[in-house]
Amino acid sequence: MEGEIMMKLASIVLCAGMGSRLKSAKSKILHELCGRPMGYWAIKNAVDISHETIVVVGHQALEHERVLGAYFQDTIKFAHQKEPDGTAGAVKAALKLLDPSCTSVLVLCGDTALLRKESLLKLVTIQSKSHIPIALLTAQAKNPQGYGRIIRNESEHIAKIVEEKETSGLEKEIREVNTGVYVFDADFLRENINKINNKNTKKEYYLTDLIELYLNKGPKHGPVESFEINFEEMLGINDRVQLAHVQNALNQRLLEYWMLEGVSILDPRNTYIEEGVSLSKDCVIYPGVHLRGCTQIGEGAVIENGSIIIDTVIEKHAHVFPYSWCERAFIGESTQVGPFARLRNGSYLEKNVKVGNFVEIKQSHLKSGTKAGHLAYIGDAKLGENCNVGAGAITCNYDGKNKHETLVEDNVFIGSNTTLIAPLVIGRESYIAGGSVVSQDVPNNNLAIGRGHQVNKPLRKNGSIEKRLP
Repeated sequence: MEGEIMMKLASIVLCAGMGSRLKSAKSKILHELCGRPMGYWAIKNAVDISHETIVVVGHQALEHERVLGAYFQDTIKFAHQKEPDGTAGAVKAALKLLDPSCTSVLVLCGDTALLRKESLLKLVTIQSKSHIPIALLTAQAKNPQGYGRIIRNESEHIAKIVEEKETSGLEKEIREVNTGVYVFDADFLRENINKINNKNTKKEYYLTDLIELYLNKGPKHGPVESFEINFEEMLGINDRVQLAHVQNALNQRLLEYWMLEGVSILDPRNTYIEEGVSLSKDCVIYPGVHLRGCTQIGEGAVIENGSIIIDTVIEKHAHVFPYSWCERAFIGESTQVGPFARLRNGSYLEKNVKVGNFVEIKQSHLKSGTKAGHLAYIGDAKLGENCNVGAGAITCNYDGKNKHETLVEDNVFIGSNTTLIAPLVIGRESYIAGGSVVSQDVPNNNLAIGRGHQVNKPLRKNGSIEKRLP
C-alpha cells in the first residue's frame, strides 16, 4: 500500500472470463506471461496500492484460487461470479466481501498485464481529491473496433460509454475508447450497482451504465473525471497473437529495468527473462539466453548464448558457456560450466569448479577445484576438493530399484571411461585407472585397476583370427 491516500482503497480485479478465443482448455487468466499467470500482473498492481483486493473468478474458479492464491496468499480474497452476466454482475459479487470502511473502489480487468501502477495511482488520486464518484482511464485507438466508445458532450465532458455492439452511425468512428479501468466512490457504487439493467444486445449488466445513472441525477460533484493513457498500456488479451505481443512487451520492460540497474544484455530482442529472476551489476547476458523461475545471477557472472537457467543460483564471476541447461542448481564463485553442459536438480558446484562440454550432473556436490572436463555423468555423488573426472567416466547410481551414492574424497584422479558402481567410497589421493569398472571401496592413496586381462590374438593376412592362443 503506497501513501496515506490509499489507506481506504479497495480493488476488484475481474478474472471470471472464459477467454474462448484462445482456444485452450486452460483458463485465459492462467496463461503465463514472463513466468507468471496473466492475472498476476493486474492483481500485483492492485495489491501494491490497495487496502484490500478482491479477485472475481467464475470459469475454473478453484484452479484460479489455487494458482493465484499461491502468489498472493492472504493478501487477496476471491469472489465467485456464478453466471457470466457482465462486468456489473462481477462487481456485485465482489461487493459482498468489501470492507465497509473502504471509501473508494478501483475496478480493473485481469488481462491488462501492461497497465502501469503509476497510471492507477494517478487515477485514484484524481478521484480522491475531486470527490467525483466516477473516474476512469481512456485511450486513443487507431482501430477502435471491439472497444466501448467514449461519448463526450459539447463541453468535452464524458456523457456516456457505448459498448461496441450498441454503437451506431458516427459512434463507430470515435477513437477514444474505454479501458475498463474505473475508480468509484464506494458508497455510490453500493447504492447504484443494483439499479443497472440488462436491456442491451448481450443481455448483460454493464458497469459503464453507472455513468448515465450518475449524470441523470444531476452531477452534483461535477463531471465524470478521466485521463488518457497510451493505447498499448490498456491492451487486453483475447487470442494467442495478443498473448505473444504482451509477452514481448513485458519482457522488454523487464530487460530495460535490469539494464538500467547495471546489467549488460547484449541483444534485448533475443533475450528472455521472467519476473522472479534477480540480476546483479556487471553480469553479462548473451543473445538467446532464457532466465526463468527464481534464478539469481551474481555480480560479474557471464551467461553465454542459448543457455537456459531455471531456479538456479549463480555466484559472482561464474561463467556459463553456450547452450548449457541448469535447473535447480547452485554454481559457485568463478566456476565454469559448459558449453553443452546439463546441471539437473540438486547439482551443487562450489567455487572454481570446471564442468565441461556434454557433462551431466544430477543431485551431486562437487567441492572447490574439482574438474569434469567432458563427456561424463555424475549422479548422486559427492566429490571432494581438487578431483579430476576423465572423459567418459560415469557413476552408476541406480540398481534398477534404488539409487545409491558415490563418495569421492579429496585429490582423487578418475581415469577416462571409468565406471563407478555405487554404493562406493573412493579414498583421498587415490587413482582410478582408465577403463576400470570399480565396484568395491578404494582405500586412501591407492591405485585401483578394474579391468579384464588383455588378450592379443594375431591375425592371418586375410584378416581372420589364428586358432591358437598367443
